[in-house]
Amino acid sequence: MKTKEKRKVLIVQSVDQWRLIFRDIINLELPQLAGDVIYASSFEEAVNLIPTDCNLVVISSAVFIDKSFGSRNIVGQGSDQSQKTGEMLAEIVKRMNPNSKFYIFSQYEPEKSDYIDGYIKKHQFGEIYSSDVERVLKFVL
Repeated sequence: MKTKEKRKVLIVQSVDQWRLIFRDIINLELPQLAGDVIYASSFEEAVNLIPTDCNLVVISSAVFIDKSFGSRNIVGQGSDQSQKTGEMLAEIVKRMNPNSKFYIFSQYEPEKSDYIDGYIKKHQFGEIYSSDVERVLKFVL
């Protein structure tokens, strides 16, 4: 008898509003998935939460907001090499869980990468649409 493969979804969104919209839509529209979703608000938190014992889908920001400098200081978009990006996170995820799928959900399209499986465009910063989140979930799940 074959057992069903365990699946987890890691949602990494540094903007609190986006993370909450993902959570609310999953709880309302996909309650059967709610227990398999992990939420992270930063690059570092995401690295510490990467599961390695399951099929993993990651939906991540392309850039990370450095909250120590205020909510609008974006880190990673064309900045110096010490700053963290979705591509850097994707590389770490793929090393820890090689069969994972990694999607960037951002208004900024990342450069082509062997570590990123897809890009889903979201509306401009500050414009939050639940339809964006629903589209992402349908696309990746």
